[in-house]
Amino acid sequence: MAIGYDYIVNSGPNFASVLLPTGFDDNLFDLWLWDSLVGDWFDASIEITGGIAYNFANAVDRFRILGIDISNMVDPTVTDAFITGLTFDTSGSLNMDQIAVTQFVNTGPGPNPVSAPSTLAILLTSGLLIFSRRRKLH
Repeated sequence: MAIGYDYIVNSGPNFASVLLPTGFDDNLFDLWLWDSLVGDWFDASIEITGGIAYNFANAVDRFRILGIDISNMVDPTVTDAFITGLTFDTSGSLNMDQIAVTQFVNTGPGPNPVSAPSTLAILLTSGLLIFSRRRKLH
């Protein structure tokens, strides 16, 4: 299930603001930004409320939103499961991605796990079968 989304501009104008949807638990989401020097995400310690536009202090080419509880069962393959409003710092052609940050959730009954027999149990069973066959042959 989707627990968040990465928004990445591949080419074109940068993000100026974001408007997140409502109806997801407490409507509070965590903003993560990209540190280009380190090459990794960092928690910006900013909470964004769904339904209220958040304006970036400086336009950014990527950001991450986390905080979608798995109980919301947001399917990462459904394109309109988490509709987000975006504005940009300039006009122009845009190529961007919205990539789901996912966490595996077992959504239904599956086969019950069966433990594999130990090597010792297999050897003992094989030995008993061989022994019983030999007794029958004599």
